[in-house]
Amino acid sequence: MDESLYMGDHSGPEKYYSYTLKYVNDILCIHDDPDSILTQIYKCFPLKPDLVDEPDVYLGAKLKLMQLKNGVWAWGLSQSKYLQEVMHKCKKYVKEKLPKCYKLMYLVPNPFPTDYWPELDTLAELMPEHALQNNPLWRYISG
Repeated sequence: MDESLYMGDHSGPEKYYSYTLKYVNDILCIHDDPDSILTQIYKCFPLKPDLVDEPDVYLGAKLKLMQLKNGVWAWGLSQSKYLQEVMHKCKKYVKEKLPKCYKLMYLVPNPFPTDYWPELDTLAELMPEHALQNNPLWRYISG
């Protein structure tokens, strides 16, 4: 099990699982009574009281409480906020760091072939010097 995830099994009127995720200084607690868990955490690690609230973003993902078709309430997440930030950084990078002949295109066709099967791919492996982490745009986006 990942050390950054705690899962608890709870029984009562309805059985459910609670989750507490931590990453550096972000904590996400999904529990019937999250304050009870956060109070226990606070005994060891002080939390900023003004930052303890219902989550809206966790690790770049937008969180939203929503009701499913069967009436159950659940937390959903979307990467749209993160992707908007990445696109903003890409546009800024292209505008400020690349020659004017480069531009981002809009409404481009799907760059991925629909009949591609990665398990049948026989292309040579990417050399480390061409890897994404060595790309200045990737370093700019990832901060």
